[in-house]
Amino acid sequence: MLGTKKRQFGSWLRALFPLLAKLKFVRGTPFDPFGYLAERKAERWMIEHFEGVVDELVTGLTRQNLPIAERIVRLPGKVAGFGHIKSAAAALMLEQEQPLLAEFREPPAPIAIFDPARVAKRSANQAPANRAKDWNAA
Repeated sequence: MLGTKKRQFGSWLRALFPLLAKLKFVRGTPFDPFGYLAERKAERWMIEHFEGVVDELVTGLTRQNLPIAERIVRLPGKVAGFGHIKSAAAALMLEQEQPLLAEFREPPAPIAIFDPARVAKRSANQAPANRAKDWNAA
């Protein structure tokens, strides 16, 4: 990183822009001079990381964990800016992502709609006299 201070350059730099525009085909190749910067390496790592997270989300997606998956997928949208601002946003995103991923990986609690054992237990605890009383009241 060149630093966090703004720098001024002369108007001679504008002459380089058309040349840089013609070299767009070099981007992402081993000949990309800016591809070796730590910031670019971090960006490529973030892309690979996010693709891995999305693969995990797609394979483990259920109705119960869909809201958590949505929150995880929206996190990278918060990473913006350049330099130290982008690095701080990426670090915050990774920090927020960990507990959400842990919650996503957690199996959902079973939902008991009807438990015959509980119904039988309740019926057995009720005295026969009470049942007869209830029938007579009706």
